[in-house]
Amino acid sequence: MANLHRVVYLSAATGEADTVDLRSIAHQCQRNNSHTGVTGLLMFIDGSFLQVIEGESGVITELLETLRSDHRHKDITIIEEKPVEARLFPQWCMEVRKAEFDNTIANCEETFAETIKRIERVEGEMLLTVFLQQFFDSAQPVHAL
Repeated sequence: MANLHRVVYLSAATGEADTVDLRSIAHQCQRNNSHTGVTGLLMFIDGSFLQVIEGESGVITELLETLRSDHRHKDITIIEEKPVEARLFPQWCMEVRKAEFDNTIANCEETFAETIKRIERVEGEMLLTVFLQQFFDSAQPVHAL
């Protein structure tokens, strides 16, 4: 696909973690993304969303604008934004997973969001990918309605 683009961002849920309706979010993402060709992963951890979106550059730009105005989250921090040769998640119009963050895994007393921001700044993409894989492997899938 020409102009393939990937964005990874972190944001904070605006509601309490136990009131976030992940099934509804999964349904909406999967419905919308199946029409636009967007693929990716959305993880909900420790009251934070971590999302990877990939697709045509113009579509991703429009989606980011929509996401910035979504009332379900705030404080969007772009971790990675770049053109790519291939998708990481070609099989998912949006996989949604929920996990718990145990800060003893990261050997620190910070939140998941603080850990992700620190890892991205200090270590770059490779360590971030390994770190996220640990959460993905232990996360529970959220199935759309």
